[in-house]
Amino acid sequence: MAGIAAGRLIRALADYAPPYRATEIAAAAGISLPWTSQIVKQLEDQLLVRRDGRVIVSVDWANLLRARAESFGLLRQNRYVPMLAPNGIPSVLSDVAAQGFVVTGSYAARVVVPLAVGGQLMFYVQGEAESSADDLGLLDVAVESADVLALKAYDGVVFERSRMVDGVRHVALSQLVLDCLSGPGRLPAEGEAVLAQMAESEPLWRKEILPPAGTIS
Repeated sequence: MAGIAAGRLIRALADYAPPYRATEIAAAAGISLPWTSQIVKQLEDQLLVRRDGRVIVSVDWANLLRARAESFGLLRQNRYVPMLAPNGIPSVLSDVAAQGFVVTGSYAARVVVPLAVGGQLMFYVQGEAESSADDLGLLDVAVESADVLALKAYDGVVFERSRMVDGVRHVALSQLVLDCLSGPGRLPAEGEAVLAQMAESEPLWRKEILPPAGTIS
């Protein structure tokens, strides 16, 4: 389940509760119906999706996200710039909000599961990641010395359904899980903790109505 189109489909299947047809979710995600039908069939064979006739009636969203993370790499798919915050991370967050960047990784996970502590501040940028150091007054450093990573988003889907947390925008929970499970260090464990919390609060984050065609991109 590699590739941009797969990422859009998996996010849509996780974020929107069935029932719906492949035609509807393909249109909403802005991806081709033949490709969607092929992938949905594969997911059905893997017991990640269940259909009644042509209608998708259930999605094992947790294992679907795990399967996607296996073919994804947070620091492989996204070009990134390691930086150091000389005045500490808290001083950076307000500037991150002002620039419209979207936080992911440990700093987003700790809002959902407070057991997540420390870790690098990671955020997605829509422009060039290199310019974020100047925008935020940070220092370019080697990755092993960095406490901040600016990620050039591999696709616009990472910004979809983002959440506002204390004035700072965070990625959607499904994107957070994908990023954590495919990230380095203790991020995968934090991703599993977020998944467990999502299972307990599914009605609060999972939408019941698909958005208009072409808006998941």
